[in-house]
Amino acid sequence: MRRAPKRRVHITLLLTLSAVVAILFLSFHYSVPDHQDIHPKIEYRYTMNKFIPIGEKPLEIKPRKSLHEIKEILHRKNYNTDVHAFYYYWYKNKKTDGKYEHWNHKVLPHWQENVNKNYPQIGTELDPEKDQIGADFWPQRGLYSNGDRDTVKEQFLELRDKANVSVVVVSWWGRGGGDQQSSGVDHVTPIIFDVAKEVGMKVVMHLEPYVGRNAKTVKQDLQHMIEKYGKNEALYRHPKTNLPMCYLYDSYHTPAEEWSSILSSSGADTIRGTDHDHVMISLYLSAQESQDFIIKSNFDGFYTYFAAQKFTYGSTTSNWETISNWANNNKLIFIPSVGPGYMDTKIRPWNDANTQDRRKGGYYDDMWSEAIRLKVPLISITSYNEWHEGTQIEPAVPKQGYKDYGELEPDFYLVRTSHWVNKYTLIK
Repeated sequence: MRRAPKRRVHITLLLTLSAVVAILFLSFHYSVPDHQDIHPKIEYRYTMNKFIPIGEKPLEIKPRKSLHEIKEILHRKNYNTDVHAFYYYWYKNKKTDGKYEHWNHKVLPHWQENVNKNYPQIGTELDPEKDQIGADFWPQRGLYSNGDRDTVKEQFLELRDKANVSVVVVSWWGRGGGDQQSSGVDHVTPIIFDVAKEVGMKVVMHLEPYVGRNAKTVKQDLQHMIEKYGKNEALYRHPKTNLPMCYLYDSYHTPAEEWSSILSSSGADTIRGTDHDHVMISLYLSAQESQDFIIKSNFDGFYTYFAAQKFTYGSTTSNWETISNWANNNKLIFIPSVGPGYMDTKIRPWNDANTQDRRKGGYYDDMWSEAIRLKVPLISITSYNEWHEGTQIEPAVPKQGYKDYGELEPDFYLVRTSHWVNKYTLIK
């Protein structure tokens, strides 16, 4: 009899070894160990091949995130918080509020009576029912209300996704009243913060010159805001100090000595070092006068606001380099304001001299270019929706008797903003 070849013996041994390994693996995988070996004083149940203490829920397998959710997470991580857009939430309409406010703006008088004689419409209230509104452009959204949550959400998403802007500076008129054209906005503020939190936006307060505003009432306003929104993740905080920020329009209406009482660390009513401390930003108008005022008041920085070139020293881009150097030398935050143009002749028919043509986006580009060249720490946009003064980047559409963006798309200025925000981000 011939001896079996060695190769056959090797194959047999290999198959036997494989079978043993398979049996051991299956025994280990499907065996249920004694739960006393895990912890002798806890009752366990066996589920999904694991022991789980009774009373605890089985491990949940969470569904995979959708592509949209992943994009949303990545997008939020890349939000730019160094560009702030002025946002106005004083608009009301009949559908939401039972009446119009601000769309029906009154025609304002000139400070010289002899000029007013040339404009008989002064003092009249515009009638939205007759397609008369206090703006030279017509909004694509129509005559909306900021009291409508869905509208606010659409606007914030538009700013975030089309313009790449994730901080709104909201025009706030105090805890009670409003400006001469409205009954107030504070009742809408919770909607602003709620929507901002939902979509990942940040909110800064723009304190307007409400009747009776002074340093002490502003301190109370800051306390009020911290009590109501201090723990809301939508509240913007300055990256270097982690403090909220507050812009003060027409800050020069209050004497520097009064501001110093709350803004200097040794002031009698100081906010410094308290739980309602803020980064306080003053309006900047002229060279020497504003600079002395800002230093004496102990403001942390300043903004120029106006979108009309040469309207003030501060709004004139050829002065920005000088202003920026002064700010740096005094360790102040300089926030130049850029805008797409200016036109307010529907509410100030005598103010045509200050109209700034948009030049198909050229005016906006020029302001952005200068702000970026100076590598300023923050840039503000005047505005997202100040329709009365024609500074809006919110979409506008053709309407008889109104201006529009010409051959440009209604959302051109939003898209153009994103272009400049991206450039600004790259140089920082």
